[in-house]
Amino acid sequence: MTVNFNIHAAEWEFKEELPFDIVTINDQIQDFELPLYDENDIVTETILMKNCRVIELIGDEDTFLVVIETALIKEQEVFDVEDNDRVFNFALHPDRPLWREGEDIGVFYSWENLPDTLKEIKLG
Repeated sequence: MTVNFNIHAAEWEFKEELPFDIVTINDQIQDFELPLYDENDIVTETILMKNCRVIELIGDEDTFLVVIETALIKEQEVFDVEDNDRVFNFALHPDRPLWREGEDIGVFYSWENLPDTLKEIKLG
């Protein structure tokens, strides 16, 4: 299955077609534990991000996560195109500033609700 994500915010759009074939999709509303890694790619701690839409896309060898704070979602639509394509469309509330560090890792979370420990951290 091919999966496309279209996420629209006030100042930008995120459009992505995943580069691998998806076998399984897990789509849930839950708290998400964001792992933080050291320079050796070892998880040193996790930070709890509350009330998220967590979409896990699982292929034969790869996985991909998209995490969106549910309070950010203004509109959402998920639909299938033919038998092998799924499209996720999200429009985010334009008046809620996003955590900029999260966009590059597929985590879309509002600055106002962000755990304080993450406000201090620069990723990458």
